[in-house]
Amino acid sequence: MLCHFGVPGFSGGFIGVDIFFLISGYLITGLIVAETEATGKFSILNFYARRFLRLMPALACMLLVVSALACVLYSPQEQLYQAMAAAPSAVWMSNFHYAMQQLNYFDPSNRGNLFLHTWSLGVEEQFYLLWPLVLIVSLRSFKKDKRSDIPTLIVILFLLSLLGCLIITYINVTWAYYMMPTRLWQFLIGGIIFLTHHKYSSFETVKNHWSLHFLGIILLVSSVVVLSTQKYYPGYLALLPSIGVAMLLWPNSDSIISKILSSAGLGFIGNISYSLYLWHWPVWQFINTWLPASSAVKILAAFLLSFGVSVISYYCVEITFRRSNIFKRHSSIVIIVSIVMCILLFKGAEYWSEKTQAWAKDEMFQPYKNVRVDQLYAQGCDEWYRSSNLKPCMFGLGTAPRTVILVGDSLASQWIHAVQKLYSAPEWNVIALVKSACPLVDENKFYNTLGRDYVECSIWRQKAFEYIAQKRPETVIMASGVENFTEEQWVEGTSRLIKRIHGHTESIFIMAPTPRLAFDGPECLMREQWANKFIEVNGLCFSKNNNKKVADTAVALKKVADRYSHTYLVDMKSTICPNEICYAERNGQIVFRDGQHLTASYVESISDALKNEFEKGMKNNLR
Repeated sequence: MLCHFGVPGFSGGFIGVDIFFLISGYLITGLIVAETEATGKFSILNFYARRFLRLMPALACMLLVVSALACVLYSPQEQLYQAMAAAPSAVWMSNFHYAMQQLNYFDPSNRGNLFLHTWSLGVEEQFYLLWPLVLIVSLRSFKKDKRSDIPTLIVILFLLSLLGCLIITYINVTWAYYMMPTRLWQFLIGGIIFLTHHKYSSFETVKNHWSLHFLGIILLVSSVVVLSTQKYYPGYLALLPSIGVAMLLWPNSDSIISKILSSAGLGFIGNISYSLYLWHWPVWQFINTWLPASSAVKILAAFLLSFGVSVISYYCVEITFRRSNIFKRHSSIVIIVSIVMCILLFKGAEYWSEKTQAWAKDEMFQPYKNVRVDQLYAQGCDEWYRSSNLKPCMFGLGTAPRTVILVGDSLASQWIHAVQKLYSAPEWNVIALVKSACPLVDENKFYNTLGRDYVECSIWRQKAFEYIAQKRPETVIMASGVENFTEEQWVEGTSRLIKRIHGHTESIFIMAPTPRLAFDGPECLMREQWANKFIEVNGLCFSKNNNKKVADTAVALKKVADRYSHTYLVDMKSTICPNEICYAERNGQIVFRDGQHLTASYVESISDALKNEFEKGMKNNLR
């Protein structure tokens, strides 16, 4: 929760899933072994019925309530995205859906998905389908051959899964993250720990060694603090939290940590943990979307509401169904009802998807859809990650005596309309060199969307600045967005690029990053339009210009500009966000085409202001 809510210092909090997988493997193994030893047999039917009864009612409740709220609070365009995610979530297959869609879990652009968190529930349910059969077969063969401490089949599965995880993480990190086979080894660690302790329950040397639990806590805390979304995960990095949890799972009633973990308060949180898992993510998404407040207020509201809803879900849904005599006595009824519920929810999500497509055709949404188009991308000037080819796009007659080159990522592309207006034919040739998500910093970038290093960007950037040096334009305009670089990387990396062209052009303008909205501008405006059909909401599509990365990047780029002659920093923030407030729409004009890019019409409307900033920068440089 702390990680999902964006609490500082918990960037590695996504390891909560790893903890969940290990604990689940430990507990489920214990339940199967206990039933087998107590009765001399194991009922697969009863096992699946208990799992459905434990998981299905609360999941169904969450899907229905969240989907109903989304129908009112989200625009039809957003609802379509949510409906497409709700359908596989209803049948425990959302991890397959996200893997096949190549939807990177750590990509901020995917965070608006109300059902993104259900991928781990899919992995768990798929493990439940496999594990009872594997464990029973393994234990039966183990009784005949006790030369090893752990059944051979389990050891083989563990090694294959771990090896697959390590390899696939560097081939397709999205599949490695979402799929059960590459996560199976974590469940098996929990199962192996139970089986080992079950066999050697009197092994006091390890059992009572409190330092094992203490070291486990150290590893988990280190994982939360050290791990980040800018790395290949799971891969070998997942071993760190997994080993930590393994140490904590080893039973030791005398350990202080064991006593803390078994306290009444943490026990209560453990009881409501499943409901908390289901509800905290959509609660956070709704609050983050609709509550115009500071981050601290949003986080506090999300915590309080998540716990409140989870307590209600636990007592009114989970406990009610678990205590039902009909369901407790008749496993077949539980399974049939659960399967029917899955089908109904799936078909309901499909119906919702069809309706949203019809709703989205309403004419009131058309102006917001039109502003999405980027001229340079539409003309094929950028091949994104598909290649490292340099594709200069030229505007004007091509025979003009002077040339200006606009270079950078999509934030450079947004300025093309103003650049064309300021540097017009027949005096100027305008050349655009753009590559989406490719920052103008001579550093390697780990690209979350791809789940790997963005090598195409590095190659393209080299070609772009060689082209500029060869072309020798009068003016170069550089622009790119914010990235996870340090100030030193920004300063030195940008300086290395400037050096390559400094003697080959008369003036270099470095555009400071565009101020960011805390949301997608057109989506927010469409959301308001749609929600006004049901409730009165207006004037919520604004945010403060307080993005730290944007401000820090501007400071770093100013240091670069100050190093070189005829090199100027141009910051348009006072024009775009007057009085430090950024509006999605101002004076009837749509300002942003998403959360950080400006619309073509707005850019053209502020071309005179851009010209003034160019002139101001040149005058300040001469003083």
